[in-house]
Amino acid sequence: MTYQKIKMRIKLSFTLILLAGTCMIATITPVLMLRAYPIATVDVATQTMLQLIAFWPPQIETIESYSQVATGGGAWTTGTSVLSVYNSSVFIPAGTARVDAEVNNIFFTGDTLGADAGMKGVRTHGQCQTLISGPVDNGTFISQMCPQMVGVQSPQNIGSINGITNITWWGVTISLAWCSTSNGNLMGNVSSLIWLNTSNSTETVQGVVKCNVTFDTGMAKLSGRDRTFTAFQDVAMYNGTTAQGGEPLLHPTDAALRALDQSLPYTQFSGSAIITMFGYDVDLNGGNLNFSQPSLDVMAQRLWQGMAHMGAAVGLLSQQNGHAYVVTVHGFVAGRTIDVVLARLMWAISAIWFLLLLGGTFMFFTPTFGDSLNSYVAARLLVENPTLVEGYCCGSLQDNIQMGAMFVTVGDSNVGETIGHVTPGGAGTLNKNRKYASTHLRSSRLGR
Repeated sequence: MTYQKIKMRIKLSFTLILLAGTCMIATITPVLMLRAYPIATVDVATQTMLQLIAFWPPQIETIESYSQVATGGGAWTTGTSVLSVYNSSVFIPAGTARVDAEVNNIFFTGDTLGADAGMKGVRTHGQCQTLISGPVDNGTFISQMCPQMVGVQSPQNIGSINGITNITWWGVTISLAWCSTSNGNLMGNVSSLIWLNTSNSTETVQGVVKCNVTFDTGMAKLSGRDRTFTAFQDVAMYNGTTAQGGEPLLHPTDAALRALDQSLPYTQFSGSAIITMFGYDVDLNGGNLNFSQPSLDVMAQRLWQGMAHMGAAVGLLSQQNGHAYVVTVHGFVAGRTIDVVLARLMWAISAIWFLLLLGGTFMFFTPTFGDSLNSYVAARLLVENPTLVEGYCCGSLQDNIQMGAMFVTVGDSNVGETIGHVTPGGAGTLNKNRKYASTHLRSSRLGR
């Protein structure tokens, strides 16, 4: 019999579908709510005032080229880049990888302590690249290559820069000559050609390097968290004729080449320092020092580093403490964010859920009276339908097969009377506005 009930074709009721849909929506709404309003780290920006050690425009008028060459040359002799020496004070263009070999645009101002700000500073922009790799006659370089540069000044020829003190011991020889388009001013663009003839006594590298460097003072928007800058604006802040620092400041190209000029005693660097400037590496082998000969590309990169150091030296010497700047400090807090699409979907489903609950409450609401659900109703049912227990006596519902049979349609058997009678198989349709048997029976006891 159970198998027959399972195989019996039935039609799903509207009530079952409604309740199932309500339960499904009630299940997915909390999950959707968590996705629509997830907990995330939120960046909170606060504007405040900070005292920073940074570039101060009036200070640039008080320094001179001797200090510039000494400071920039000293940093150059470390053999490291501006990014490595002045890490927190150097800013590069936004979107640029902070890699020494790839950075050719540097803004120097000071450490903003991780804050964002609009600040003044100095910018050095350029690069040095190999123009000719191979032997080039020094005379040809001076008489033919240099005159082809527009606005070139008279070439300068440096003899030999030999090792440290004992030339025969170190065995390194560097010969160079140069010409440039510099007019002696600090600002502007300068192009230069540098002729190199270098040897570590076992290997010789010759060629010509071309450098193109621009130096400016100005203002930029700084991002202290990733140390980048945007929106640089050129602002003139230095006048060599009115500066109070003695010898006027030099363009980074001029300052770097002057550091290599051994004919100037006040800017003379030792041979060991110059070897490091050009990228020579030393190795101790059996009690002897051996210097590896760098390629022309490596020396070109080191020349650009030297010019960048000379530009950074201007910014470093122009720093001053005790001035307050308006900055934006970023902090992070944990809070709930909103996913607009999922939030709208969640609110739509919540509205549907509410309407289903409200509608179901009104649809299934039926007034029920306690006295209509007493034992008299069961007795009346057995009197009118004795076949339900025919052939059975005491026992449980499971013992009576007829009690497990399907119900017939319940209807009104007294359609034509004022008070109806609810009974299985009744022909009339039940109406909630009509009185039925229970009311009729109560009235009968009053003598009707």
